[in-house]
Amino acid sequence: MGDVEDNIKRLVDKGMWWIGAVDDAEPFAYTVGLHRLFQHPEVLLTGLRAQTAMGVLNALGNKIRDGARYETGERIAGVLTGGMSVALRPIKSKQTYRDYLGYALWFYGGDWFPVVQLVWPDKKNVLPTESGFDPALAAKQPLPE
Repeated sequence: MGDVEDNIKRLVDKGMWWIGAVDDAEPFAYTVGLHRLFQHPEVLLTGLRAQTAMGVLNALGNKIRDGARYETGERIAGVLTGGMSVALRPIKSKQTYRDYLGYALWFYGGDWFPVVQLVWPDKKNVLPTESGFDPALAAKQPLPE
């Protein structure tokens, strides 16, 4: 096992989740451990720089750790500042797992675990799954099936 794998195992064994973040031209981040620890789907977030994405995923992870459970499509407050909401949407595409969730695939030994995508709003608090979402932001949050 490498350093990353050791770190993931160590964190999850301590009851914490790990966040993988790729900060390139198409940034994304995802959790590893939420499903094992809290029986909650892992969470993928696209379009935000690593530091911001990690803050958002940790805020959501803290709510999940504290017992919150969310339905896909439900608006979730308290994850972003300024009264903005996020939502979760299902991901079923195993190609999406392969494209984004490398260490989660390793951790769970396959693609059998559930994953949801966290979507974030435009400046008017409209989500990409809603009518009127700013089309300039649409490319930052592809909505895989």
